[in-house]
Amino acid sequence: MKLISNALAQKGVSLKDLPSSIQLEVGQLQQLIAKYNEACDEYDEEEDKEDGTEQQLDEMEDYIAATEKAIADKIMTPTSVTPTNTVKATGGEVKKGTSAGWLVFGAVVLVATVGMVNVFKNK
Repeated sequence: MKLISNALAQKGVSLKDLPSSIQLEVGQLQQLIAKYNEACDEYDEEEDKEDGTEQQLDEMEDYIAATEKAIADKIMTPTSVTPTNTVKATGGEVKKGTSAGWLVFGAVVLVATVGMVNVFKNK
């Protein structure tokens, strides 16, 4: 979360000033970090450590770092502090952004969760 904190400080804004989509991403990242830390603690307490589990934890750590960098980059973009929903001048319709990235994020979290369930089930 250091990269995100630095980006917020450089922009001179707080998290609540950002669009709700970025706030949601930060919240999900915080939850993922908490789950990762719990999994690491459980792994450290195990007597029989498996290489596969350690590799999964390493992959999860890399994913967290990449996600944090992506969010920090979004914060640093000049338009990130503007509202996410914009009104078109002609129709007054509200345009909402969608992202295939959420689908990928959800899939990775699902795989990580299933992996952690298997780790705890084997315990």
